[in-house]
Amino acid sequence: MSKFLPLITALFLTATAQSEVVLWKATGALTTGTGVFQRQDLSPDDPVTLRITYDDQATQQVLANVFGRVESDYRTEVSLKVIITAGTYTWEGFVDSATTTDPTTFHTFTFSYASPEKVKFTVSSTDNATFPTFPYRLAESTSSIFLDFQGTNNTFLDSGISELDIHSEALSSATGKISTGVGNDLSFTIDPASLEVLKEANEVVPPSAPEPSIEAASDSISLSWQSDFRFRYRVESTNDLSAATWDAVETRNGTDAVITRSYPVADPSLFYRIVALERPPLE
Repeated sequence: MSKFLPLITALFLTATAQSEVVLWKATGALTTGTGVFQRQDLSPDDPVTLRITYDDQATQQVLANVFGRVESDYRTEVSLKVIITAGTYTWEGFVDSATTTDPTTFHTFTFSYASPEKVKFTVSSTDNATFPTFPYRLAESTSSIFLDFQGTNNTFLDSGISELDIHSEALSSATGKISTGVGNDLSFTIDPASLEVLKEANEVVPPSAPEPSIEAASDSISLSWQSDFRFRYRVESTNDLSAATWDAVETRNGTDAVITRSYPVADPSLFYRIVALERPPLE
């Protein structure tokens, strides 16, 4: 998706840019199901939610540049993850490092003249993909998740794949399909108006309180909890459980790892709790 930038400029941008995880979020509806997906609990018009993440500095592999008018390229080291939920079912596929042959995992199409630009995502078991969850997958069969986004003329894509290079408001249509084996497909459409593209670090998620583990010694107490980088955590204490407010002890940023904090026992009747808070967006 170089948008026909001069080679020296493209190399400069690649060398200086910092990697970010980009998030695409959208909603849609099921359309048809065939084979194992033709079930009463998977009905047309059932709502679908879609979540895509990838590394915006994934290596670019140019497939074709036809007379400087049409550019088709794909990405390999993309860390592409797709999660699709329909009803009570969730399909999840992940490709860390794709192959350099078909199917192309992250494929873009740009033009130097007025024409609909496209982004296609393919998560396939024939392309190093793994599927942590894949309802109705047939054993020893090729399985895949395919997504096709088409924008309006030259306004959908810019010169990269960061969140600033994807103009979600220019999306005109999008479809998807989940497949396993021959003749087993689940198809859906995506509402163009629902597409949201942002840095995953800037996603607004309601904080959820952690479940800490506690270790007590004669002169100290230790609290440990699994943190989320999107949240901050305020440790509070009180010696009166009926108190309307608790005293703030300290606040820590989440790291996606276990946080352990120890505090001296000055009051044997002191109680602790951990409050999850929204974290300011990263710039």
